[in-house]
Amino acid sequence: MKHSVKTVFALAALLLCASAYAHRITPAHSGSWFDPDFDKQGFVLEVLGKANDQGPERTVLVYWFTFDNDGNPIWLAGVGDTEKNRLTVTVQRTSGGARPPGMVIAASMQDWATVTFEFNNCKGATADFEILDDGSTGTYNLMRLTKIGDSDCKDDNDDEDGPDDENEVKVAVDLIPSAGFEDARGEAAFKMEEDEASFKVEIKNLEPGEYTLFVGGVERGTIVVKPHGENGQSTRGKISFSDEGEDDGHPLDFDPRGMAIEVANGDGVIVLSADFPE
Repeated sequence: MKHSVKTVFALAALLLCASAYAHRITPAHSGSWFDPDFDKQGFVLEVLGKANDQGPERTVLVYWFTFDNDGNPIWLAGVGDTEKNRLTVTVQRTSGGARPPGMVIAASMQDWATVTFEFNNCKGATADFEILDDGSTGTYNLMRLTKIGDSDCKDDNDDEDGPDDENEVKVAVDLIPSAGFEDARGEAAFKMEEDEASFKVEIKNLEPGEYTLFVGGVERGTIVVKPHGENGQSTRGKISFSDEGEDDGHPLDFDPRGMAIEVANGDGVIVLSADFPE
């Protein structure tokens, strides 16, 4: 099948965007990590829930087991939010506490270091740190020591999928009706898996006719709304885009993520709209 040059380059850009997601930090990264060059120390990561309700980033609890400048073993803990494959955490050291039945609450908690993790695949990462009181820095080249249960992520070269298929991107958003069109409904959905990408917009409960789809302010196609259902009491229309657009809908030569999605009627009035998530 032949693609236009524009479509091919756009698809390549989409795939490059997807590769940035391929090693996003997920719960599958929970477990113990260590650098074989540094004995009897390392990190434990617990990848927790979503950092907010709007995106894929997560909150991570980090434990760091290491030594101070005098060679005394210490353990530190901190919490941070992911940014794709990166995580920066300020870890704290506690002192002045005791095990039961003595005093339980530590007398102080001191910010001790900042640590930035970067995961380039599922089995390895770097951890760059800076000690706050003297400014000294260092780097661990980490490898996985343990994982939680059967959870696993998928590298580009792995043969098997784990429960978190990180080579797949799915994003969907409901379209919001404008004033005067409160009964209208709509959804925009983007999907990418392996080397295939698709985008579709479906609208319902509007007067039959032709509607124009705008993505990021650019006209992308026409949605024909027709009667639908047994008695034709409802209406529906859909437009589809894919990298195989010559056979299946329109060619997907744009990336809708982070763009404004708008549907206008024949009079140019916006009837449905939404900001598509990044």
